[in-house]
Amino acid sequence: EPVQYKNASRDARVGLQLLCRDMTQLRSAYGDHLSGRPAQEPPLIAMTFSAVDDTLAPPGGEVLWLWGQYFPYELANGADWSEIADAVADNLIDQFERYAPGTREKIVGQLFQHPEWLEEHLGLYRGNVMHLEMSIDQMFSGRPTFGSANYKGPLRDLFLTGASTHPGGGIMGASGRNAAGVILRD
Repeated sequence: EPVQYKNASRDARVGLQLLCRDMTQLRSAYGDHLSGRPAQEPPLIAMTFSAVDDTLAPPGGEVLWLWGQYFPYELANGADWSEIADAVADNLIDQFERYAPGTREKIVGQLFQHPEWLEEHLGLYRGNVMHLEMSIDQMFSGRPTFGSANYKGPLRDLFLTGASTHPGGGIMGASGRNAAGVILRD
């Protein structure tokens, strides 16, 4: 059954939803991360891909994707992701329910991709989906490194693209488009 946001029209399912109450929530979540704890009230990004492509879910169903900020790779006090993953996933759903009540009872399956899972199953170092930190020194002309931010590698006809090039990760294809432009100009 489609996600029903309590303060948005049904059409809101088509776009990306940034669900963050205010800057205090964002700062608090980042503070939890710096302390080695998963955010207690994580800001969320919600996307329902099946709202755009109904072949992704059975008739009447929905595919909901939630991204929570911030979740450290190394946990405080020697905690292990395998011990806390279910509770953290439940908390994500709890936070989402503030915006779309009744979602939990509609869930028929879920996969929680925490940092250790991302490293183990997808080979993403320290679970970083952006390949490199999205810190100021790893953005713009510094992504992936100074001198190769122009989508050109160190060898002739070697071009770079992907999450480790500008503008970073995500399912947008911008780095591929940018690299293609460089290739066409060369």
